[in-house]
Amino acid sequence: MNIVAEGPSNSLDFYWAINGTATWYPEVVAGAGSIESAPAIVAQNNGVNIVARNMSLGSTFWWAFNGSPTWTASTVSGGDLSGPSIVAYPGNPGGVHVVARGLLGDSPGVSTDVNGSGDWTWTALYNNGPTAPVAAGVPAITMNNGSENIAFIDIQGDLLFYWEDSSGAFHGETVDTAANL
Repeated sequence: MNIVAEGPSNSLDFYWAINGTATWYPEVVAGAGSIESAPAIVAQNNGVNIVARNMSLGSTFWWAFNGSPTWTASTVSGGDLSGPSIVAYPGNPGGVHVVARGLLGDSPGVSTDVNGSGDWTWTALYNNGPTAPVAAGVPAITMNNGSENIAFIDIQGDLLFYWEDSSGAFHGETVDTAANL
């Protein structure tokens, strides 16, 4: 079992326990002044991946193998104005996708890293439309049959959904309007 939390003075704390036990083991992943948002966590391939907005309008990604106290950090591309969300994608070699409100007009974008390479790529959600959506909060991300699925509330209060096609382009739709939410 794994838990991650913002610790004292904007540090990043990680806690783990063996399933079925009540003994938790704490670790400090990053010291004071390291993060400025709630962290997000996902586990995959015998390891843990954590992402949080750092103090420089960007996000930092940390990973470690299960049982190792050594955390490897890398800066996520794209710049972030919100706390990020993270999802792992399977396969060989596999990796993670991170979504957050970007510096380009508060429009969400997806940063992708192949299993700890630290070589991040950034994709705008609006690459298949004329205008960029503007997020008001933290976007959520999940995977569905190899496709990224992203949802967020925009500045008008509408619930938007974006899905990725096989070419890597994102398509957006309004799920519901502010009047109904």
